[in-house]
Amino acid sequence: MLRSFVILLCLCPLAAQDLTRPQTFEARRTSSTNPDVRSNDDAKRPIPGETIVLADLTGPGVVTHIWITGSNTEYGWPRLFRMRIFYDGNATPSVDVPLGDFFGSGHGLERNLNSQMVRVSSSGRSRNSYWQMPFHRRCRITVTNEGTRRPNSFYYQVDWKKVAALPADTLYFHALYQQAVPAQPGELYQLLDVRGSGHYAGTVFSVVQTQPGWFGEGDEHFFVDGAGKASLQGTGTEDYFGDAYALHVSEGAYSGTTVAEGTGTGARMTAYRWHVTDPIPFRRSLRFGFEHAGFVLNADGGVKATFDERADFFSSVAFWYQRGIASGLPVPPYGTRRLPHGNARSISVGPGLDVLFSVDHEGRYELLLRHATGPALSRYSVSLDDNELTAIIGRDDEPERPRPVLVDGHAPEAGQREQVLAWVDLSPGTHRLRFRPTDIENGKLGINGLIVSEVGRIAPEPPDALRYRRAGLERTGSLAELTHGLRHSDAEVRAAAAWALGQWGKRATEALPALSRALEDSDATVRGLAAVALRELGASGGAAVPALIRALKDQDSNVRMIGAVTLGRWKAASAVPALIEVASNPAEELAVLRNVVAAFGEIGPSAKAALPVLEALKANPRLRYPASAAQTKIQSPR
Repeated sequence: MLRSFVILLCLCPLAAQDLTRPQTFEARRTSSTNPDVRSNDDAKRPIPGETIVLADLTGPGVVTHIWITGSNTEYGWPRLFRMRIFYDGNATPSVDVPLGDFFGSGHGLERNLNSQMVRVSSSGRSRNSYWQMPFHRRCRITVTNEGTRRPNSFYYQVDWKKVAALPADTLYFHALYQQAVPAQPGELYQLLDVRGSGHYAGTVFSVVQTQPGWFGEGDEHFFVDGAGKASLQGTGTEDYFGDAYALHVSEGAYSGTTVAEGTGTGARMTAYRWHVTDPIPFRRSLRFGFEHAGFVLNADGGVKATFDERADFFSSVAFWYQRGIASGLPVPPYGTRRLPHGNARSISVGPGLDVLFSVDHEGRYELLLRHATGPALSRYSVSLDDNELTAIIGRDDEPERPRPVLVDGHAPEAGQREQVLAWVDLSPGTHRLRFRPTDIENGKLGINGLIVSEVGRIAPEPPDALRYRRAGLERTGSLAELTHGLRHSDAEVRAAAAWALGQWGKRATEALPALSRALEDSDATVRGLAAVALRELGASGGAAVPALIRALKDQDSNVRMIGAVTLGRWKAASAVPALIEVASNPAEELAVLRNVVAAFGEIGPSAKAALPVLEALKANPRLRYPASAAQTKIQSPR
């Protein structure tokens, strides 16, 4: 009886563990920690397209805490990294969400949040989840980098309880990301449509306003067990999230708003609500959606209507518990298609207060500025092609006239800010943004980048790519078809085939010749994922050593990095001279050098010729400990 009580405590997010009683579970953790206890390099660095396994746990047990942090310069990276959780050997993920949205901030933004179930600190960079995730036999947690850059670092810890048993009717935790760009006329924006029995547990809801005014007069509708009329209906979007008179940045134990940029065109908002004290039970099905209606303004800022349907951009994560594994759910879009407009392009800028950029065709574009803040920086007016930028940028739903767009760089401490400047109609060709200080002469503005996106233009995902990714998740399908996919004309499809083969692991041995040829692909992502797939083949991939040695000279550092670690895993002694050449290059990237050093240690005594270069690399404080460990493995193998 006591054991059952303790198990129930493990599953209840609100119930504190009774610290006056003996605990019957085992506390366990898996993390990104470096096996070498002398090294402080505990980070992972997944290359574009690569999937890393955060945890592969044997039950019964309950995941109680997930902590993640990372450093990445790619725009919107928290929405480009995708977390999946699989229970009890099921090929369908029960959690399939962008990392940032799962932790309470949409749009790829990093924001603080302090609530009962999720806590995010350090300017949005330190993410903690306290959702309870029980499993009977196995729990596998993965993260895939679906962006275009390798992070500088990615750290994680997963805490869980190993228990003797779980009740047979224990519910599984689920979370699903969805989006509509834009919301469809005449329909609710649907966050969840699921069959089964369980209870709804939480919402993260994000909006990009496509016009000025206020989007959030739409009510929420919960349809329980097939009801034709909403079983629960509210009074407005902000009301559902516990706010009033629009959404305002706030935080609370069970509801709050992490992003609120006003009510102008392009304004972004994210709010959360946890149904921990008021879960919504369902026995057969649950359908949950929002109306998309609100204030609509005239061009001059006057109110045209106070409750009209609007075509804003919505995205969301629904959280729920249910009996068994949910099936038949939609698959979230891949990678950049999850960004607010699905086609963001980062423009590198030089010094000065003029920024030039080009667009290929006529259309409506969002201009988003990434700029530094600090005590020495100032406020600036903005012009586009010598015309002053203006917008309706109010903070509530009251009528407002367009006013000049200002960029405010002043802040007590140094930092970085993202600001939507405007949505503008552009003709093909080169355009110029000009920034001028408004409050001090010769003011400074630290422009870190300009993001140009064509509004709402999301290209459909190639069906072959979607099919190959599903084959990789489920480890089903035809090996011959995946191998054939490596020769597809579309690089995205080739990358999906290479990723799927990597998920197949040793079962993909017959694809070794095709993967070796893919190391010469014209697309760097395909080459990198081909190297990852070869790595997962294990020792059976040794025949690809010559191709991997050539890959050590690839122009893309991601390919060199994975090539080195793969040669190390295979203990490829013939690769030692090529690895020494890489390690001797003073211009080589640190991430590549880390893997080359590790490869020498894995190869062992056959890498004796690398001892001098390892000694030289120890002069770098970031390589001192791994180089020493490699020397030990070469000189004193166990």
